[in-house]
Amino acid sequence: DDVNWCAAWLLTTVGDYYASSVCLCGVLVATDGPLRGGIWSALVLVLGSPWACAWTAIRLWTHRTLACASAAPPAKRPHDDLPFVNAFVALYACTGLAFAALLTRTLLAHPLFPFQLDDLGWSAAWLLTTVGDYYASSICLCGVIVATDGPLRGGVWALLVLVLGSPWACAWTAVRLWTHHTLALVGDGEDGSYQQID
Repeated sequence: DDVNWCAAWLLTTVGDYYASSVCLCGVLVATDGPLRGGIWSALVLVLGSPWACAWTAIRLWTHRTLACASAAPPAKRPHDDLPFVNAFVALYACTGLAFAALLTRTLLAHPLFPFQLDDLGWSAAWLLTTVGDYYASSICLCGVIVATDGPLRGGVWALLVLVLGSPWACAWTAVRLWTHHTLALVGDGEDGSYQQID
């Protein structure tokens, strides 16, 4: 019932969303280039996680992996198991659509403008919506993390991102850039080999 508590956590969660989403946008720009990746990033940062989910689902559908370019390909690539990849494409698509529905419902019941941080109902509705926005966007980045670092190490990083927030998304991104100098995802060459997208 404390409007100040609710407003403070709303602002914190907005910051958490943007910090994590900027990490994902680094992947988008590194993978798709400054123009196309920049457009996708603008959509993610302005219109929210449905666009992160859309990019991730499209990318996974067309390239069958979310692994970073410098990741060593395993003997049997995970995306060789078609139903497994299709399940994750569906997960990202459904997550994006579910969040878009939640966002629409919140916008209709509690318009974003003017900001009403002193109204408990407005702040509470937007806090829950922003938490959903954070998690929808973060699972996209976590897909990249797990595909790149494997289920064990990547799973630990993903758990840290999902439980402790965007500082861990930023930490993974910084470590990845420091050690591999790119956030670009691999693409499938015409012969099925891994290659970096420039």
